[in-house]
Amino acid sequence: MSFAPRDNHEAQVQFALERRVPAVIGVLGSSRALDMPRRSRCLLIPWTSNVKWYTKMETCITPFPKVSSASKVACGKLEKFPARPFAVPSWITEGLVESYQEDNKLSKKHVNAYKWIHKLIGTTRYRNVMDMNAGLGGFAATPESPKQWVMNVVPTIAKMCEGFSTYPRTYDLIHANGVFSFLYINNYIYRCKFEDIHLEMDRTLRSEGAVIFRDDVDVINKVSSIAKGMRWDIKMVDDEDEDGPLVTEKILVAVKQYWVGSNGGNSTVNGD
Repeated sequence: MSFAPRDNHEAQVQFALERRVPAVIGVLGSSRALDMPRRSRCLLIPWTSNVKWYTKMETCITPFPKVSSASKVACGKLEKFPARPFAVPSWITEGLVESYQEDNKLSKKHVNAYKWIHKLIGTTRYRNVMDMNAGLGGFAATPESPKQWVMNVVPTIAKMCEGFSTYPRTYDLIHANGVFSFLYINNYIYRCKFEDIHLEMDRTLRSEGAVIFRDDVDVINKVSSIAKGMRWDIKMVDDEDEDGPLVTEKILVAVKQYWVGSNGGNSTVNGD
């Protein structure tokens, strides 16, 4: 049971309910005894970082041009939906237009394959989505549901091995395209443990939510082994290209199971 002491902590209640944990706004009286109390100041988590990770960065946002009148649009005319997510913005420099279009094309191809592998992808069942390696944001633009919300994450080596602050939101679907290869150093040595990344995913993911892993076959085999140990339901398939079986990149869809108590210990909703 999650207790939030005041109304301004309602986000804590939302977070608990999304994870199917009973929650109330109120003060815990002294007449109630608990087997295992846990105190957490979620709004005051002291995130710590090594100062060497912070370096001065050049401006990465292209400034809009000046306009001569209020009737002009500095960023250019915006396309209407549903064309807007795929239209090349006017502020994209000429050299990046081809990359932008290629990212859109590849993302559409990937999402179509995901829908074939897991029928719930692209439906309103998965509303909150996180793309852990967003690139140019093509994956976020591809889903057609207006009720879907996508958090684009551009990973950095410094932050990928830290706890990811998602408070108070949890996610229905996580897209992990090349995330583990991003952490590779050499000689099968990675910057952090796969198990730690999996635990962060499990913490962030709602019950019965899914993770799409797309990576090299050696990485996918290791990820698959960990996912099985976490009692996730998994399905591994070849790349969607015609030469799929010969392509080293594989796709793994893992679904987090919903656990409930039983006389013999924990079990899934199906009793497995």
